[in-house]
Amino acid sequence: MKKIVVLGAGGQLGKALQEISTQYGECSFFFKSKKEVTILSKEQIKKLFQEKFDVCINCAAYTDVEKAETNEKEAYAANEIGVSNLVDVLLKHNIPLIHVSTSYIFDGTKNTPYIEEDTPNPINLYGRSKLAGEEIILKNLKDYYIVRTSWVYSKWGNNFFSRLTKNIAPEETILAENTQIGTPTKAEKLARSILDLFVLNAPYGIYHCSGSKKMTAYTFAQKIVKKRNLSNKIMIPNATTLKQVAKRPVFDVLDNHKINTFFKKHNPQ
Repeated sequence: MKKIVVLGAGGQLGKALQEISTQYGECSFFFKSKKEVTILSKEQIKKLFQEKFDVCINCAAYTDVEKAETNEKEAYAANEIGVSNLVDVLLKHNIPLIHVSTSYIFDGTKNTPYIEEDTPNPINLYGRSKLAGEEIILKNLKDYYIVRTSWVYSKWGNNFFSRLTKNIAPEETILAENTQIGTPTKAEKLARSILDLFVLNAPYGIYHCSGSKKMTAYTFAQKIVKKRNLSNKIMIPNATTLKQVAKRPVFDVLDNHKINTFFKKHNPQ
């Protein structure tokens, strides 16, 4: 039985992995929240990996794009230094890493979906910090999966979908911009793809895994409102209302051809 340890298990992807883990009977899972093990502490990581695991899934990250602009130290601590701590220990124990990264390492100036080989050029601090973590993995590890994704949503945590389905009053107006194009990615779909890469022994490397339908946040909001039978009005905010500090890639779309081709060939159930 394969032993899988998941770091950052308290976030939405970690919770999605927990929810579907029972469907992977050939694997034994060990879920560790930030309170139990933080990648900011090399000593905690060393202690954890005194036990032998077959793979480590790192969901731990600083993901607040807006706050990263004014919290550079915290963003790089989690997304670069924390990754370095983890890589050092995994190297010592010869344990493969599955690391979750982001489409925000790209600048969004392409008019076609980004492939794994495209040159990164992040335009915000969050993207730069995540790229720094990727570079540490690429420089030091041979056995790794870097899985880039975008616009992850779920019923857990504080994301666009959960805010509209849980925390919004019927009379509240929904603000949703229509300038950035992306592909909303369901956390459960991402979680399943991550586990299937490992279980099906996919070649190590970088994979893009995101939703298949391109849309703006405005369109996404329309779909949520319709599906949930909400009565809320949707309004496109102006720059003053939106109050965004961090720049966003205008075309934030990943090409999933590589991972889709692998899964089609192996046809996971």
